[in-house]
Amino acid sequence: PTELQLAVQFISKSAVANSPIWLYGYGNVTADGQRVENFTHFAHWTGSAWQGSATFPDSKLSFLMLNKEGGHPGTDLQHAVIRRWVSPINGTVQVMGTLIHPNKQGDGVHGAILSSRLGKIADWSVHAGRTDTNIQDIEVKKGDSLDFVVDCKASQDFDAFQWSPTIKQMAGRGAKTVANDHLLSWSAQSDFGGPDRQQSFSRWEKYLQLLMMTNEFCFVD
Repeated sequence: PTELQLAVQFISKSAVANSPIWLYGYGNVTADGQRVENFTHFAHWTGSAWQGSATFPDSKLSFLMLNKEGGHPGTDLQHAVIRRWVSPINGTVQVMGTLIHPNKQGDGVHGAILSSRLGKIADWSVHAGRTDTNIQDIEVKKGDSLDFVVDCKASQDFDAFQWSPTIKQMAGRGAKTVANDHLLSWSAQSDFGGPDRQQSFSRWEKYLQLLMMTNEFCFVD
């Protein structure tokens, strides 16, 4: 009876799937440089990258693309490429990563971290080099987004870049932990994937998975 009561309580909270942690798309930044607007999800998954269509470069979106290491912005500031992290926690996080523009040609790229609630956290311009993008003490609430935005500056030529940040929960009151009391973390590189990686389990699916792992299901005495 106790297990049944707990199960009913768990299922009744929500029967819908959780929102994905990472989203991939493009859009533009508001005139004050504080937030993303017109975020549009990429339409096509190649098996290793998100892009505008099966044709690359796309007739409308050109070289606009994201993969696990980085990507390429679009032809103008209205088509910045955006890797979005949606916070599943209330707490404080840190961002660690390096923005790299490897080409001597072109004018480089401009990258920024924008919070849906706090506005611009930081930004950098890189040309034929690299810069650390490490930020401490970013306050997040569940559902907040951190947008990792890269635009082409004045020219899109030779604008391939690398930027695959890691977000880590910082220790503090109420911080959640996983096995061995390690704080939660999210890697843009290792978490990267297609539509299947963006589908989270519903509460029913989580409950059924739990049942399948109990002794009653796993063993016959």
